[in-house]
Amino acid sequence: MTTFFARAFFAGGLFTSIVLSAGAQVSVTDAGGDEYLVIDNGDASPAYTEGGGGFAGTDNGQADSWNGDRRWDNGGGANTAAVWTFDDLPLGQYDVYASWRNEAQGNLTTAAPYQVSDGLGTVVKNQRAGNDGDLVLDDSGSRSIEFSLLGRVTVTDGTVTVILNDDASTAGDTYVFADAIALGPMNQAAPDRDGDGMPDDWEDANGFNKNLDDSGGDPDTDGSTNLEEFQNETDPRNPDSDDDSLTDGKESNSGLWGGPNNTGTDPNDDDTDNDGLSDGIEGNTGIWISPTATGTNPLIADSDGDGLLDGLENPDLPFAGPSQPGTDPNRGDSDGDSHGDGIEIAGGSDPTDQASEPMIVGSSNAIVINEIHYDPEDQTMRAEFIELYNQGDQSVNLLGWELRGGVEFTFPNTVLAPGEYLVIAETPAVALSEFGVTAIGPWSGRLSNSGEEIRLRDAVGTTVDEVNYGVGFPWPTAVHGEGPSMELMNPQLDNDLGGSWRSASAGYSGPSLTYLAPASTSWTYHLGETYPGDDGAGKSWIESGYDESGWLAGTTPIGFGDGDDNTLIAGMQSNYISLFLRHEFTVAPGSPIPTSLLLRAYFDDGCVVYINGREVARFSLDAGEIPFPPPAGFAQNHEAAWEEKILNGTASYLHTGINTIAIQIINQSLGSGDLSIDAELKTPPPSSEIGVPTPGAANSVFTLAAPPQIRQVDHTPEQPKSGEDVLITAKVTDLFGVSNVVLSYQVVDPGSYIRLTDSNYETSWVEVLMKDDGTGGDVSADDDRFTAIIPASVQTHRRLIRYRITASDGGGSSVQVPLTDDPQPNFSYFCYDGVPSWTASARQGFTAPVTFPSEVLESVPVYHLIATDSDVTSCQYAAGSRNTRFLGTMVYDGRVYDHIRFNVRGEGSTYRTGKNKWHFRFNRGHEFEARDNFGKKVGSPWRNMKVNGGTAPWTYVNRGMAGVDECLTYRLFDLAGVPSSRTSYFHFRVIDESIEQFSNDQYRGDIWGLYHSVEVPSGRFLEDRGLPDGNIYKLDAESQQDNQGADEPKGPGDFNSIRGNLNTGKTQEWWAANTDVSNYGRFKAVAEAVTHYDQRDGRQGYYYHNPDSGKWMLMPWDCDTMFQLTPKYYTWDRFRLCIDPRYPQNLLEAKNEQREVLDLLFNAKAVDTVLAELVDIVNPAGQPLTLADMDLVAWDYNSRTPGQFKGSYNVLTGSSDPAGRTYTRTLISADHEGQMDYIRKFMQPGGYGYDNLVNEAADGNIPATPLISYTGTAGYPTDGLAFSTSNFSDPSGGGTFSAVEWRIGEVSDPLAPNYESEVEQPYEVDAVWESGVLGVFANKQIVPSGVLRVGSSYRARIRHQDSSGRWSHWSEPHSFIAGQPNVAPYLAGLVISEIMYHPEGNGDLEFIELMNVGPVVLALSPLRFIDGIEFDFSTGRIDSLAPGERVLLVRNLVAFEAAYGSALPVTGEYFSGGLSNGGELVVLSFGGDLPLREVNYDDSSPWPVAADGEGRSLVLIGPEGVPDHADPLNWRSSVSNGGNPGQSDALPYPGGDLLAYALAGGPVFDFEQLTLTVPLNPGADEVIVTPEWSSDLKTWHSTGFILSGREPEVWAVTVPGQRLFLRVKAASRR
Repeated sequence: MTTFFARAFFAGGLFTSIVLSAGAQVSVTDAGGDEYLVIDNGDASPAYTEGGGGFAGTDNGQADSWNGDRRWDNGGGANTAAVWTFDDLPLGQYDVYASWRNEAQGNLTTAAPYQVSDGLGTVVKNQRAGNDGDLVLDDSGSRSIEFSLLGRVTVTDGTVTVILNDDASTAGDTYVFADAIALGPMNQAAPDRDGDGMPDDWEDANGFNKNLDDSGGDPDTDGSTNLEEFQNETDPRNPDSDDDSLTDGKESNSGLWGGPNNTGTDPNDDDTDNDGLSDGIEGNTGIWISPTATGTNPLIADSDGDGLLDGLENPDLPFAGPSQPGTDPNRGDSDGDSHGDGIEIAGGSDPTDQASEPMIVGSSNAIVINEIHYDPEDQTMRAEFIELYNQGDQSVNLLGWELRGGVEFTFPNTVLAPGEYLVIAETPAVALSEFGVTAIGPWSGRLSNSGEEIRLRDAVGTTVDEVNYGVGFPWPTAVHGEGPSMELMNPQLDNDLGGSWRSASAGYSGPSLTYLAPASTSWTYHLGETYPGDDGAGKSWIESGYDESGWLAGTTPIGFGDGDDNTLIAGMQSNYISLFLRHEFTVAPGSPIPTSLLLRAYFDDGCVVYINGREVARFSLDAGEIPFPPPAGFAQNHEAAWEEKILNGTASYLHTGINTIAIQIINQSLGSGDLSIDAELKTPPPSSEIGVPTPGAANSVFTLAAPPQIRQVDHTPEQPKSGEDVLITAKVTDLFGVSNVVLSYQVVDPGSYIRLTDSNYETSWVEVLMKDDGTGGDVSADDDRFTAIIPASVQTHRRLIRYRITASDGGGSSVQVPLTDDPQPNFSYFCYDGVPSWTASARQGFTAPVTFPSEVLESVPVYHLIATDSDVTSCQYAAGSRNTRFLGTMVYDGRVYDHIRFNVRGEGSTYRTGKNKWHFRFNRGHEFEARDNFGKKVGSPWRNMKVNGGTAPWTYVNRGMAGVDECLTYRLFDLAGVPSSRTSYFHFRVIDESIEQFSNDQYRGDIWGLYHSVEVPSGRFLEDRGLPDGNIYKLDAESQQDNQGADEPKGPGDFNSIRGNLNTGKTQEWWAANTDVSNYGRFKAVAEAVTHYDQRDGRQGYYYHNPDSGKWMLMPWDCDTMFQLTPKYYTWDRFRLCIDPRYPQNLLEAKNEQREVLDLLFNAKAVDTVLAELVDIVNPAGQPLTLADMDLVAWDYNSRTPGQFKGSYNVLTGSSDPAGRTYTRTLISADHEGQMDYIRKFMQPGGYGYDNLVNEAADGNIPATPLISYTGTAGYPTDGLAFSTSNFSDPSGGGTFSAVEWRIGEVSDPLAPNYESEVEQPYEVDAVWESGVLGVFANKQIVPSGVLRVGSSYRARIRHQDSSGRWSHWSEPHSFIAGQPNVAPYLAGLVISEIMYHPEGNGDLEFIELMNVGPVVLALSPLRFIDGIEFDFSTGRIDSLAPGERVLLVRNLVAFEAAYGSALPVTGEYFSGGLSNGGELVVLSFGGDLPLREVNYDDSSPWPVAADGEGRSLVLIGPEGVPDHADPLNWRSSVSNGGNPGQSDALPYPGGDLLAYALAGGPVFDFEQLTLTVPLNPGADEVIVTPEWSSDLKTWHSTGFILSGREPEVWAVTVPGQRLFLRVKAASRR
């Protein structure tokens, strides 16, 4: 039978459908959406035939063959062949693929000859190696079958034939398999028979010759070729497709102005920027000529940024009001009166008349930030917003106002009337679709999910309102990603206090309605033997109106096995794993559609719930797409019980009339013995705390009777010891007065843990009255700080104390904290007397005991888990609880993380070693604040922490390494520039019994030994590394999504697509555009060096999509099988294909990266340093007992350790067999030192891993390795460094030079003066300076001043590149210690001349001024502020300072220029917070470590107090003399408010009487106080005025005076018992 395809086209020439109507070949879509034709070995003739003796052998039921069968031949013979024939194919190019089996097979031929028609010829394939996964397709039985690429064919006659022969010449005369052939992709570009890039049908439609390459033609002479017209979708027969007076060729649609012949505008839109002016009249000259030559930018709707559209402004017309402003669209201030045109229009003035002044309506301080939505539940929905409310009685025009902080937005002409709301949205369209509110926006930036400052400023830069919100108490918690916004309870409250806000409440106050009751009838259900497909109308089973014909009916609960079901399902166990259910419910006509509902589900084990086709909830299920059939473990173990969830925003998917709830219930495993499902849907109770945002309307939590504010809750000491009183304090305030504050506390004894879900959690509390009367531990009466004491008798070792506080006011309102939306509804502390010493034996009962002192056990952080003994045992050792999440409490660093979840983790190794892995999940608002191995807090707190025991489950000869093998691997990936998880060691103790240590069993008690955490790649992981927010997927049997990027497609479709497209059918350009080839080169370098050979296709790694580059990246995971003396036993993940030899440019790029990793990371210095990082923690030299010893003693013969692993730590000669590949290794000594010696040698020349990397990076065509030598100033001063290189040499001959690159990296060096052993060491691979790629060869390179630290050790290197793009190896390093630079010109000439630290109003007008008072030009690039503020002058706009010049640093440039103008010499803004109003140390440094000037200013005398908030600045007196900046007497306040930035603040001396110049009035002596007051003229800096005394008018003395006041100067006279004569003396400073 002939196979026929109907082909449909559209104008662009792409297939829109391919419909198979007959024949045996089938159409299959891969994970990327591409369509392929497949012919199987069993398909009917003529699709599949056999010749000669044929392939008579059959294999049925094979999981790795298409449709479960394949055919084979053994022995060959004349014309023995399998033939696959594709007919009636559209013209074009197709890839041809063959499958035989997925895995390697020893008895198959190594030379199967495939003959492919249409010019490809014979392709020989090694069937013994198995298919390589170039293409993966699912057959009708959902088997994923791998194919190998044969090649690409060009179809000209509609037919492709593939013949597989088995004859006497077939290698080894062994088995030859015939399975399936795939052809495609079919949905590729439409036919283009002349190959000119323009589809045939488009050429036909536009009158071109489809048989001739006419892509370069230009029949309409518009400067755009025919091909460009096709690509731009313009009319090739019309030179100006959009009639805007610009020819199509000038309009590139790039969005960037490139001149009048490359305008960047859209050739299909006559007004690209929608400003009301045609693109052709906007010439971007900046000069108005006429209404047809406006000079404006056609890409910017408001060219001059004045708030008025260009099309509205016309200076040829007179001012006639807002609709005819008469202004110039190229000048933001047409009349030059310092008021923007838009401001004047909004203020009612004439923007063309300087004398006309705008008038702002209303009072700005009436505007408050009233609602904030910073963390929407759906991260892909740009739904953030900020709501303003006008609580005043006048309208306020917000034109020119700004939001600053995490987001930036400038308000257009917007009037906010009294009592009205204004919503500013991240995406106004989303605000409209989700919340039904019209918003302005969008803004730039994003609100931080971890808290930040939001500032509202008026048009002149004054801060009107400010909210510095946080996460967790006292701020609402549910707003942190659970759906609601954060609402102000009353706009008159202080909105910078967390207690003034609440999570939006569901606030339901209508009648109580039940839409679906438990045990309802009329449920329909479908057995999960098959997936319920779409009905005849194309509706999905989760949608309303779906045709349920054939579904069964029943009453809930539905299920089997537990005796709790009304409808029993027979035959489900061991046959299928899920059920599908539907039920209709009605929203009555005329009744309001509810905005929130309470969903209750009764389920065993997990379920997903949909309403009207939208997923609304998941219970006990993994995230991501639900495969069918769901795999075992996709649902976590959950015994039948009710759980509930508030559904917010239900009005967006409910409707009046019939609605449908649909549920898929999934069992934990196919063999599970029970399943149940029931559901209830009703309006939420009035007390529900979590609701929906209310933008543009009154807040749901609004109240006139706000309860007391409770904040600053604390307990002292933070972690008490036994017998200590604990002081609980809280600041409590209220407008009506606080009437009552009560402390409630709960005692949790070791071995008697109380879970949050236990009934006695709510009953076992002791109440104590808190006081503010100065008694009972209260320090000061009536200071709003309430106090209670938990008596010393309560505090005992290992006891957990929980507490909460309730306060009531005089108006009858009360509040309990933590708030009810907090997942940790109590505060807590842990009483602990310290880790005791531990006495134990390497083998209990066989070897002598040793005692580990407390200082060893506490040398790493100590983590305590408090839980029940049964939960800990079930978690770690009961296979049936593998997916159960247990409740417990974690204690670390004095902080209690209460009510966390924990479970065992792992795949094949879950229970293998006894010392199993853990997964801890922390609550929102209470994320885990981890520290690295150097005691430094990691960047972002963790929601998840995965923990490993370092017991090498598969490479068991590594047992005894104390986890160094795994931690080292992650660290090496990280140093190589591959985003990699941090690891950190800790001593793990579990409190699940009443006794801490058992004398008769060392393996019982709290001590669990040495573990290490492994950071989970997530959004916080990306944020800490400066990577954009992209999708992250864990490679696993079923992929798991660990981060959803805000602007990324909702997963996992993008992941499935890229996985399906990673095959050799793609071009080199495709790989370069879609995968990070450089990163993979580095990944592969480290993986080879450490033999990360457990990494395989689809396992042991993470995929990350970078939304900025559009590229995917492979990141490491599961690094516990390392340092193996074995060849690779699994095929690398298919990501490897990006550097397949078929893509030589990609391979070249990867090898360049690998040589860099080899040179800079796998050298002796770096290897020794990185290994010492870990060894110094677990087994420091010279210490008799270490953590590595503790780990061995705790687990080598532990009763929980399986028998085959007992005694396996540090075996001298041992073997491992990962994946069945056995290898043996021998140590130099049977201890940890021997293990580390093995690792070190593994990564050094001659070592197994090192040699792997050398081979991986090898390229015989690279340039010769250059030499480097030092040619700078002796002593290596940081301002005199210079190096030279040898000449370029290349094996390809002369004339191939392309580039040179220099670098300097810091290294760890105990001999360097700056060396610190207790901190993280520097690595050469992290460059501190790079020259960048230099295209001109020069033998010498000067290193810029100030980039190196004096006293640190460095290595300089150089490399050369040839014209092929190949880089040489980096040169051998030149090592040196940086010496002192010549900073004399800076010390002699550079001063901090003025500091505005506390400007009037707010901190936006802060600035610091520097001045050059010396004789030479000073370079600014080496300078940095390193304390007080942080700023690197190398990033500034001004690079040098001439004698007499000044330069300014400002806090807020916009506000500064609004106040002082734009002509001042500002080099940049500092972003590290403001200068302290109370005084602080400000340090200006040369480089990062040589202080030049230090000013430790204060806000009290003897520092000038007028600079503290009165509008004055601090001014250095007589800067030309370079006075001591530390002396407060060398500073004064500025002459006038605002200071004098950019110029001198001093009054010039006019000559004549010095005293007249210096004094503002006569000195005054106070006879009672014995003080002399001298009023000085502000700014009279050219004189020094001092008091003197004399007893005889002959001899005068300046001693005996103490300066007791400034401005005016007040001197206390301390000369006793004499008649004195006093005078003041003025002397010139010159």
